Amino acid sequence: MPTELTLTPKQSQFCRHFLNDAGLNATEAARLSGYKFPMQEGHRLRSHPAVTAHIQEALEARAMPVDEVLARLSDIARGSLDDFIDLEEIGTDEDGNPIVSSPRINLVKARRRGVLHTFESIEFRPDGGIKLKRYSALHALETLAKIHALFSDQAIEQEVTQINVILSALPPAYARGVCAALGIAVPAAIPAEDWAEPTAADGHAA
Repeated sequence: MPTELTLTPKQSQFCRHFLNDAGLNATEAARLSGYKFPMQEGHRLRSHPAVTAHIQEALEARAMPVDEVLARLSDIARGSLDDFIDLEEIGTDEDGNPIVSSPRINLVKARRRGVLHTFESIEFRPDGGIKLKRYSALHALETLAKIHALFSDQAIEQEVTQINVILSALPPAYARGVCAALGIAVPAAIPAEDWAEPTAADGHAA
């Protein structure tokens, strides 16, 4: 696999800029690396076999595994105010219901619970306040539902395949009759012919 040693120092610098502060922009990476003609040199370097292989290796190493994608979506979907809000009981009212203090944002608590990645943005205001924006739990739920629906479709396809195998092993007339009774399409592997009710002449009881 390609490493920094397979590249010249200037090529290595281009790769580092391309993968980080240049935002995968070859021209900007070449400019930051000190090339005189960044547009032309960026295109040339991006086509260089060793540079291309190094960048591809780095991008693959950064790729998020499927399990991590599902885990992060699940964290967002399960998000709770209790993950980052502190409430303190300061007494009870005349009916015995608890009276709580004003809610306070606790980012240390959020970090301890490992949910800081569920925030889209955190803004510290000049007045000392904090403005938080969380990723949409509803959107995460919808995405997870779509992913699990794909798994369900795969399971259905497997069942249909098994049914088709069984039907294909039957005499065509009986297979078509079973399909008609179940209200399903006749598999393409079964010859097209009219289905007739079995009779005693077929060797079956009438």
